Amino acid sequence: MIRIVYLLLMVVGCLVGLQAQEVMPLKENQALRRHFTQQEAAWPSELKEQIPFSEKSDCPVLEDKFSYVEAGQRADQLILINTFVDTNAVLQCFGCDQLQFGTATVVKDSLYYTANSNVVAGRDTLTVKFCKTDGSLCYDSLTYYFVAHRAGLNYFIPTITLNAESRFNAQAAVAQLPGELKCNFFADCPDNYPGRAQRAWFSTYENPDFNFVYEASRYAGLDSVCVGLCDEFAVCDTFHFSFRILGDTISLPFMDDFSYEGPLPSSNHWLDIDPFVNNTMAELPPSIGVATFDGLGPRGTPYGGGYGDADYLTSAYINLLGASGNITLTYYLQRRGLVDRPETQDSMVVEFRNTAGQWVQMVSHLGIAASQPNNTDEPFQFYAIQVPQEYRYKAFQFRFRNFSDRQGINDNWHLDYVRLDATYVDSLFNDIAFTQLPQPILKNYSSMPWRHLQGRESSELRQNLPVGLYNHAAQVLNASPSGVSLIEQESGVNPFGSTLTLFNGLEANIPNGQPVQRSYLLNDDPTGFPAILPDYMLVMSGPAFNGYDYLSFRLRYTLNNTSQINQPGFEAVQRNDKVERITEFDNYFAYDDGSAETALVTAEGNQVAVKYSTAVEDTLRAVRIHFPHASTDVSEQVFRLRVWVGQLDNSPDYQIQFVPFYADNAFDTLQGFTTYPLVDPQGNLTPLFLPVGDFYVGWQQVTPCDFTRCVPVGYDKNQPQAKEFIRRNSGQGWEPLSDFTPAGALMIRPVVGSDTPNFTPVEEPETAEIGLKLYPNPAADLLNIALADALYDNYDYRLFSSTGQLIQQGPLLPQLGLSNLPNGVYWLSVSHHRSLQTTIKKVVVLH
Repeated sequence: MIRIVYLLLMVVGCLVGLQAQEVMPLKENQALRRHFTQQEAAWPSELKEQIPFSEKSDCPVLEDKFSYVEAGQRADQLILINTFVDTNAVLQCFGCDQLQFGTATVVKDSLYYTANSNVVAGRDTLTVKFCKTDGSLCYDSLTYYFVAHRAGLNYFIPTITLNAESRFNAQAAVAQLPGELKCNFFADCPDNYPGRAQRAWFSTYENPDFNFVYEASRYAGLDSVCVGLCDEFAVCDTFHFSFRILGDTISLPFMDDFSYEGPLPSSNHWLDIDPFVNNTMAELPPSIGVATFDGLGPRGTPYGGGYGDADYLTSAYINLLGASGNITLTYYLQRRGLVDRPETQDSMVVEFRNTAGQWVQMVSHLGIAASQPNNTDEPFQFYAIQVPQEYRYKAFQFRFRNFSDRQGINDNWHLDYVRLDATYVDSLFNDIAFTQLPQPILKNYSSMPWRHLQGRESSELRQNLPVGLYNHAAQVLNASPSGVSLIEQESGVNPFGSTLTLFNGLEANIPNGQPVQRSYLLNDDPTGFPAILPDYMLVMSGPAFNGYDYLSFRLRYTLNNTSQINQPGFEAVQRNDKVERITEFDNYFAYDDGSAETALVTAEGNQVAVKYSTAVEDTLRAVRIHFPHASTDVSEQVFRLRVWVGQLDNSPDYQIQFVPFYADNAFDTLQGFTTYPLVDPQGNLTPLFLPVGDFYVGWQQVTPCDFTRCVPVGYDKNQPQAKEFIRRNSGQGWEPLSDFTPAGALMIRPVVGSDTPNFTPVEEPETAEIGLKLYPNPAADLLNIALADALYDNYDYRLFSSTGQLIQQGPLLPQLGLSNLPNGVYWLSVSHHRSLQTTIKKVVVLH
């Protein structure tokens, strides 16, 4: 019995250890958020969540004292006067015979007002008094205010013709209103337009406006937009605008392998912008770049609304009229990759559009069974679908569509190498494609200060060149000519001396039909790669880069096989023949590439730390951390930032408590990294001396949480070598991460040197701000906060010290108490609940 209890305790202990740290899917895509934030920087803040149109809200504007009566209609008012004081007195209407826009009469205890049937708009006033019949005495009276107005009218504007994705400045005829414009709104008029990304917004939101901008989507067709204008008399006219979006067909062949920068699919091939084009989320794709389908909308935030269809990727219009041959759609598809996997209830479907405009499902791919271990290989699979004869018309389309829980970067599919052709109808195709970016020129770090490389070049610089390839041909192809170059972009220095041949001798023969992973040594490589290491090390350790505070090395691979297909429609074959990677030397250490595929969390009281190493004495000034948006908002959670110098123990050399600040809510400071300067509890800067050797930076979860609400730190799964530098402490001492934790790099970047960077909110955002005014400023005891929309319930606030410590937080109110704060500079962060848009303002406290 004792033995059984002991074994049970051992099992429970192991389970607790395994659950001490977890990786979790992300809720938002920072690359897409950043892309659209930059694109929409000049747009009004009210537009942020109009996808695609805002709904009518608080329009028309009605004044409380007036009763609004439409032409020919009657308004009944109960006369609330005490008539029991005198049985000889009666209710009488004063001014009823002088009304201009309607008629009124008093019957018993009610007033009846009828607007003239031909009225346009106007205001009438009358008074009801309770008086003796001879008029000698009046006891009480009430005044009534009426607005009589015509019914709203509909105006149909002649159709406006636009090119796809173009903008048009339109104007509604405000002069048709009888009174002054008081408010406006959009409504999406009923139509059969299939577009999903069209947008409309008023030219200004400071005052009601009758000018608006329409931005077309990529879809051809007729789109309708209704603009409502309401005046001071509550007359609301609706202006029906029709936009005819022009489209054209493209011809075969159709090919896209997504080997471009993204993050959106190319408008040359696709009408939708939903999937995320990237080169970080898939594993061993058939060519560099994939389109990832997840549960996020095109702007990087969850669709929401529960399980359903999520991302669409619809082809351009393809002219198949009269096309002959065995026309076939081919593509590669991968489940999961480096992110969350789709389950069996999730799917990816392929649909063809018939001549009646209906979408017909041709195939459905299912997700991964729950019984399959998450570390089981999930390579890309090749698929082919023949196009039946009945689909060969002038504007044929196909599309991919995934079904998921629509809650984040969950249930992922990766699409690559899509082709539609009548000549090349199977997986055999003369193309050698790079499948991955070059690695950083550093062995372990992705970035570090240049001074910490000097003297350690041989141990810190990568001495090999990893290469990923895929030969799609039916036979071995020779990847010649090829090249590899390394250029420092600030100085123009080429540390390799010249552009070298990447694939030498027999290594230039690339086997077909499988991913190929190669690695070439810079010295004594058996394949014949040039022995450049000695000269390379001399350049990197020599005086060529003296005097530079910042260096940027671009490593580029190229190939130019002449037997590859080189004809119109197959431009991707040449495009995927070049890949490059930038390695920066700046004022920080980093293991990550700037992209988070998942997040690492740890339980209350547990700690995680990352090891770094200095080559020279230095000073730690700040720590940058990427907090990705995971399952829930954790901005109220508390973590303890910790630093150890020398070795990990139970006594960190620096620690202080913070809360996560989502930098990308307000603006993008450094690829979504939040900067925390090292300060003491009073907010004074306390830089930490770093001797030569190791130091560790990490955090401890302070507040209680389950794993969906613990502080998440970005985890980059493209840098697996970095896992060996991560340590955890779950109460049993420091140890490596569990084998159950996938390999990757924590996105924590210590900043060193002589300058202390600002805490993230100190830098003013460049994006459009929430309408917010603060007064008085400087303030003593109370700070007044005036919102342009006055909807305080829609906002929260957080008040930070000048060095980044959270001082206060809560629902936003018209006044903020400051009497308990010492004199100084503070930063007020105000965030909208729904859009997450944030504005940051400086507050000076002076008692």
